Amino acid sequence: MIDVWSSTGVNLPLLMNRRHDVPLPMNESTFLNMSRASSNHFDFILSPNREDSLIAQNIKLNSILMKVNDAIKTLTSDASVTSIDETVSSLSQELEAWEVALPPSIRDTPSNLHAFASQGQGRIFIAVHVSHYHFSQLLFYQYLDEQQRFPASLTAQAFARKCKSNAASLSRIIDLANTTPGCDCFFNMLGHIIVVTSSVFIHTLLFETDEAEVAAARAQLERNFNSLVTLRQYWPALEVCFARLKTFHELCRKSTDHTYRMDRWMLRFLTEFARPIDEKEREEEGSACVLLGAVSIVEGEAGAETVYYAAACRIANFLDLPNMPTPDPLQREIHIR
Repeated sequence: MIDVWSSTGVNLPLLMNRRHDVPLPMNESTFLNMSRASSNHFDFILSPNREDSLIAQNIKLNSILMKVNDAIKTLTSDASVTSIDETVSSLSQELEAWEVALPPSIRDTPSNLHAFASQGQGRIFIAVHVSHYHFSQLLFYQYLDEQQRFPASLTAQAFARKCKSNAASLSRIIDLANTTPGCDCFFNMLGHIIVVTSSVFIHTLLFETDEAEVAAARAQLERNFNSLVTLRQYWPALEVCFARLKTFHELCRKSTDHTYRMDRWMLRFLTEFARPIDEKEREEEGSACVLLGAVSIVEGEAGAETVYYAAACRIANFLDLPNMPTPDPLQREIHIR
């Protein structure tokens, strides 16, 4: 699993292939309760049933992630892509089949979360379902752009809705985890996942007209910001997440026409979490947008968190979002021309 994430994060080929001759991990509680005095632990080891293991389910998901990464990479290759809708539909069915096949005891429900939390496995439970929702939003992300360019396409509309639905589910389970004892999510990769999810909510702010959807996206963006601030206390390197969101927002401010198009820059934004992204790489001559007004920021020494705060406030002010907690120190001057 680490190889799939890490290699993709720096755009390197995978070093290891999954071995199908190695059995998946057994149920976590069974493993933790094994002892020398047990007489039947070999029965558990030899049993082919591994469906009720959280780690085993994450390994299965990881195999689908490899295919998702390959699919979105083809969109940025020089070769023409003619069957991407079929590929996405097939992978969507794989993800849905994985979810349907889950034993009832490990499906995404509040009661299951509390049950695993009571066993000290709440964080593993959260990691499995965060992975599922994140891989799904990655798969459908390209259709946020397709939806705007081809409004008559039923496929684009349906897949864009799936992207937003999975982003909402992902944020929901993160919020639930952070309010459930023993389930708080502090793993560093969550910072990157939250950035991607936030960009989906920004799409809602920019293009949706339904007031309820816009209000929900505003609220979730604020909670995402607070989650990033919390994560940054444990992982200072996640400063890059604030910088990435700032860069993404600057692109939205300049032009919403091409911000979500699936090009090489967007591929890096979605998958190469270990590499910096540069706004200049994507600038186009003549692109301009007055959606949020022409705004410039003169910064002090507050760092990337301050920059993102200012960027978030510009969206907040435009949409009447309540003020977010102000980082300290905050030395900025905002000029609206």
